Amino acid sequence: MFCGNFNTGSKRDVEKCLKGMSDVPNWQCVTPAKTCRRHMCVNTTGITVCNDNDHDITLRCDTIVREMALNPAILCCTYGQGWKGISGQQFTNEGWNVIISYANCNHPTDERPSMGPPDEPWGPNGECKCC
Repeated sequence: MFCGNFNTGSKRDVEKCLKGMSDVPNWQCVTPAKTCRRHMCVNTTGITVCNDNDHDITLRCDTIVREMALNPAILCCTYGQGWKGISGQQFTNEGWNVIISYANCNHPTDERPSMGPPDEPWGPNGECKCC
């Protein structure tokens, strides 16, 4: 797992993303081969699955939350009170990973998470403080 490697999402909105992905029984999150797809977005925060495989993957969205997204949501960017920025990435041994980061919900769902420009690397949600 990596923390603080992308523009940050909002800790408050991560909780809403996780709940949204968990609340719909049997919701399938499909991610095409060699792409990233944002499967949930709330305000300025998204949960994205990146698929490094040569084939599409179909995962239950609640499984993504339960087995992958909870780790960075709980363990990343935890230092200090008042810090609201969070970003993290959890990898599987099956060729895909989950990213929690800043997201513009109006942008295409295949937009990859990234760091911001040097003068504002974290984005609007503030710095990821960890350790």
